[in-house]
Amino acid sequence: MLRQLALAAIVAAVTSLVTLQLAAPGDGSPAAGAGLDGLATALAGHPALQSAFAPVQLKTTAKPEIEAWLAGVGADGLPRPGPGDDIKSLAPADNSVCFLTDVEIQHVSDPSDQLACRVAVDEFTGYWEVHAIQGEGTDASVRCNAMCLTW
Repeated sequence: MLRQLALAAIVAAVTSLVTLQLAAPGDGSPAAGAGLDGLATALAGHPALQSAFAPVQLKTTAKPEIEAWLAGVGADGLPRPGPGDDIKSLAPADNSVCFLTDVEIQHVSDPSDQLACRVAVDEFTGYWEVHAIQGEGTDASVRCNAMCLTW
């Protein structure tokens, strides 16, 4: 036990001496660490670090002009019951986040009508997509639209 304590004290002393020698200038002047400050300044101005740590610039995408939508009633006035899923592609998912901006639901006639809007990433293409979803037998209409923040 005493042997381990003595060994730990020797290792701590050697480590302290090495640290002091690396941090202090060779002539022992009070400007200890001036070399480290210069190194830090040089590294801060390095172009690779400037680009790696530059502030993130956020931009918004325009909403798609053609929305994802499913009409439960056709132009002829006859019902068009679901199921259905209309999908519109938005933006690459690797540098963006997307969210719903518009949801419009029409012609809900009973509690069994199922309509939804969602934004999700397509695993195959890697793009965000907005979905307008109409449930089985639902003859109501749904419109969905989304925007994305990109960086």
